[in-house]
Amino acid sequence: MARLDIVLTHYRMPGERLADWFMWNRDAILEAGAGVWVVSDTDRRAPDWARVIQYPLELEIFALSRTANYGIRAAIDAGAQIVCKTDPDCILTPALLSAMASLPSGGGLCPVYRMATDASPGALAASKPWEASKGTLALSASTWEAIHGYDERQVGYGIEDGDAYARALTVLSGGGGGCVRGKDPVYHVAHSQTEQKAGNMRPDCWGRSDGFNPRNHRSNMVVRRSAWSCADWGLAVAT
Repeated sequence: MARLDIVLTHYRMPGERLADWFMWNRDAILEAGAGVWVVSDTDRRAPDWARVIQYPLELEIFALSRTANYGIRAAIDAGAQIVCKTDPDCILTPALLSAMASLPSGGGLCPVYRMATDASPGALAASKPWEASKGTLALSASTWEAIHGYDERQVGYGIEDGDAYARALTVLSGGGGGCVRGKDPVYHVAHSQTEQKAGNMRPDCWGRSDGFNPRNHRSNMVVRRSAWSCADWGLAVAT
């Protein structure tokens, strides 16, 4: 199987959620032999099988696109053959990581989300699907490079995940593999005890109340009208 690295952004988020993520995913990651890159705004404690790298620029508005790209680029430069971008609210199963590491040449995997109120076995079993989400995406290094990662012009909350998925589909459509949803889900754990809702109506998004991570679908849709192309993607170049 190919070398699989996992990238997630933990920027101005509760430290407890990152600690939970390490606990939830430890066994699956060690079984898969996957690398882990956490992109953060500050130094964070991590187990010896994960790396925390600090994003070198200060963000006035959260940009998942820029921080995720920084981690994806770091993983590729370190030799990753397949990179899975995910988030610190997600549980990745051994079956899912195995499917990612076994992707054929010209293939991608974007698992369906299941929304859980907490990480208990009962809550995971009762979780509900959210097929619209494209927040976890595994692609070969060459495909990430071909699409120049996420569109770094898109900031705030909204569509950067779906946009990257759509551009990956275009690149992979002629390769025979495509970008499949797969049979193994990714579990999304609610940020709080509020009722978890899918889509941009979720009440529990970090950074929403202080304006750091605003809903920004309309502006990002406008940006998307012109193609994303940037040779410096993932390098955290000041603009």
